[in-house]
Amino acid sequence: MMTVKRCELIVKPFGGVNRGARVLEHVTSMLLSSDLQTDVYTTEQSGQAIEIARSAELQTCDAIGVIGGDGTVHEVVNGLMRRREKEKPPLALIPAGTGNTLHHLVGCCDPQSAVRCMI
Repeated sequence: MMTVKRCELIVKPFGGVNRGARVLEHVTSMLLSSDLQTDVYTTEQSGQAIEIARSAELQTCDAIGVIGGDGTVHEVVNGLMRRREKEKPPLALIPAGTGNTLHHLVGCCDPQSAVRCMI
């Protein structure tokens, strides 16, 4: 099992009727208490998560937490697939959207469980 020491969070704060910002507060608290070094990237518009995932420094990153809904996850995966590196960090799907269909399909139904799994 891999130990996560550093993670990147890509957050859509206004998704799920501003749920993303509230989830980020809880997630940040959990990560700080676990001594996990964390960089946070927030999106301000649709499509921005693609560019963040495509260009973020991931060489020392052990995991990427995606706080948002299905669209945010889709954008992050899209950005990661545009990178040159073959190896990509694992994703933690942290639900904060309206429907979170993908999250439910893979069993990431609440933010706390998703973060505990990532840690």
